[in-house]
Amino acid sequence: MHLQKNLLIVGSTGRNVGKTEFLCRVIRSTSQKHPVYAVKVSVVAPDRPQNEQKSRNITNGIYEETRKDTPKDTSRMLRAGSRRVFYLQRKEKIAEGFLEIAQQIPQNAAIVCESNSLAHYLRPGLFLVIRPESRKLTPKEARRTRHADMTISSDGHSFFSHPEPYFTCGTWQLKG
Repeated sequence: MHLQKNLLIVGSTGRNVGKTEFLCRVIRSTSQKHPVYAVKVSVVAPDRPQNEQKSRNITNGIYEETRKDTPKDTSRMLRAGSRRVFYLQRKEKIAEGFLEIAQQIPQNAAIVCESNSLAHYLRPGLFLVIRPESRKLTPKEARRTRHADMTISSDGHSFFSHPEPYFTCGTWQLKG
């Protein structure tokens, strides 16, 4: 498994638990000291239409967000301070797609990624999973947290009892 120490992956055990909000907070704090690049990965079923609002199609399934004025997660990441934001929309060859994107990012730059699937293929410097505070996890959701460096409880807006991730010397770590 390929090690990508400058990569922070944030996944979740469900929808609307605050992954993007959490990443935007990390981008805001990290971008004050280091350039940050963001990637959002979506494993899409073949019958779903491609999102027509993506700003620039780089190659098959890889887009770059260039607009800050939309409500999309990728625009929010740009507004938070990410230098560039990429959207990887593939059902397979996810690791290859990420590595294509990584070639467009300066080596050892801070990379944040919203994905539930990428950690199956690459070993990031830090892998965090956000879970809803208000309910018990299903067995499938619990399996998703097994390889996480930390699981963070959230109500979708606030994040409870978590050390903050920080970027130093080309790798992600947890404070405290």
